[in-house]
Amino acid sequence: DNYCSPSLFRLKWTYIKTTSRYARTCKKSNSWICSIDEIATYWNKLLNLDLNVYEKNDTVTITIKSNEDIKGLTLLLPQNPKKIKYEGKYKIEKKNDKVFLILVNAMNGEKITLFF
Repeated sequence: DNYCSPSLFRLKWTYIKTTSRYARTCKKSNSWICSIDEIATYWNKLLNLDLNVYEKNDTVTITIKSNEDIKGLTLLLPQNPKKIKYEGKYKIEKKNDKVFLILVNAMNGEKITLFF
C-alpha cells in the first residue's frame, strides 16, 4: 500500500534536496519565491502606502498611512541609526554599505522614530 521502490525513493529524495538547495540560494539572493498574484498584491499595497516623514536635528519620525498591513516593509536608511523607537518588530540589515530597516508587519498609524 505505502510501498515505494528504491529508484522512486531516490528520485523523490533528489527532488527534495534540489528544491531545498534552490530555496536556500534564492533566499540568500533576496529573490521572491511566490506566485504572480502574491507579488501583485504586495506591490498594490505599496501603491496605497503613504509615509509622512518629519525631520528635526538628528531625529526622523516616520508615520505609516496604509489601507492594509504590509509584511516586510523595507526602508532604505541614510545610515545606521543610533536608536530606534518603534512598538512593532523590526530588524536592521546591512548589505553593500547600505542600511535597511525591515518592519515585520507595518500597520496604519504606526510611528517609527530614528535617532541618528
